[in-house]
Amino acid sequence: MSTAAAIACSSFPGATPGIAAPSVSITGGTSDVSLTPELNTSAYSATGGNEEVHASTDWQISDDANFSNIVWQAAGSASLTQITVGVALEDDTTYYLRARHNSASYVSEWSSAVTFATISVFVTTPSITSPADEATDIGETPTLTSSAFAVTSGSDTHASSDWQIASDSGFSSIVVQTTDDASNLESWTVPSGNLSTSTTYYARVRHTGAAEGDSAWSATVSFTTAASFAYTYTNTEAQAFESAADTTGWDDTLRGDIDQLFSDLKSGQINGTNVLSKLDFLYLHDLPNEADSLRCVIDPTRVATNNGATHAPGEGFTGDRSSAHIDTNYNPNTDATNYTVNSASFGAWLRTVGSGDLMGARQSSRCNLRGAGQLRGPNQNSTTQLTSAGWSAGLWVADRSGANSRDLYVDGVSVDSDTETATTSPNVNFYVLAGNSSDIALDDPSSHQVSASFGGGSLSANEQADFHDALNRYRTAREAA
Repeated sequence: MSTAAAIACSSFPGATPGIAAPSVSITGGTSDVSLTPELNTSAYSATGGNEEVHASTDWQISDDANFSNIVWQAAGSASLTQITVGVALEDDTTYYLRARHNSASYVSEWSSAVTFATISVFVTTPSITSPADEATDIGETPTLTSSAFAVTSGSDTHASSDWQIASDSGFSSIVVQTTDDASNLESWTVPSGNLSTSTTYYARVRHTGAAEGDSAWSATVSFTTAASFAYTYTNTEAQAFESAADTTGWDDTLRGDIDQLFSDLKSGQINGTNVLSKLDFLYLHDLPNEADSLRCVIDPTRVATNNGATHAPGEGFTGDRSSAHIDTNYNPNTDATNYTVNSASFGAWLRTVGSGDLMGARQSSRCNLRGAGQLRGPNQNSTTQLTSAGWSAGLWVADRSGANSRDLYVDGVSVDSDTETATTSPNVNFYVLAGNSSDIALDDPSSHQVSASFGGGSLSANEQADFHDALNRYRTAREAA
């Protein structure tokens, strides 16, 4: 043996060149580990005379101790002693980590495996922020609100929410709920018709994430409803009228009838026409108190004047055929929005029939509904009369639809028409239960009872039918109330 060989053998007796197996660790420890953890190995250590440098590292994570199912790996990685897992692991799961070092010619043994558990990611349990627990005097349609959507130890998208209201704290008797609701994520308005007055209810909510699923149910809050509920209107016009009204004697049945009337006027149950857009004024003279029966329902700032007519709640006003009448305080020459010379209508709903004038422009005998259902007008050039067979209960309308066309409508149907030319609009107020000043002086004891009166632009045949349908439905409901 040569001297050099002897020296070499004596320096590394029995040694085989290689790399020592590394140890592995996870930054931050092995519990509640991030879903993209940072992995570490010990320093590279060549053995047995191996003089090659650290070239790469093989990293592996498995969900079983035998590493038969590799869920992530980085083979031949240039990240030699530290690497961050590039894809998210499953939350709340046990994993196993190992690594080995490589040089140009040698590969170490795998490290001993390290067991670690990922953090539990979940949708945070929300809380109900409104109403407050044990709140009182809650309305029929309260809005429930929750804390903001959040995820513990991760991130997710708020997909939907479940809201529940029950009559018991155990939620065995659900009163109303909405589930998998993708619209009402952090607030929900309880629909009308579900809650009763003076009743205690219990509410809870849970959030659902697109990936993480349902949260736990929130803590329960209780609330007690008010002794009475404010009516929830469908139509803002109906709400505006009540806001300006006296409301003495009102109930929710009446509110519903007024609300329905506005819906019918706007939608037209027969022909789908919007009659409301044609009206300048509309009085419901049958309301429970006289003040509201003199307030315009489509322009609550306009108030009629009672000049001695008798008011009956649920019915309307009756004059005395001597002087008692209603002044609408509407002058088409100064107050009109829709009423013009060649597009005009006015009229009233007769509940009971008398023999006197029904409605007209004061001091303008050419613009009135008078006598036995005769029409002059509705302009100030009418010298001839349109005539029906006589007064009957229902809707009477004088209408002009053009420069020389006028009609008398009864219950939505034209009963007579002619082609008299129009010239000007009356420059005086419309009266109800009177045609003009000379008629008021008559002493015929028989007078109509009027439940509603109106004026505005011309109504087409379809609009006349829809107008009658709307008022007829309203009056039928009020008679039954």
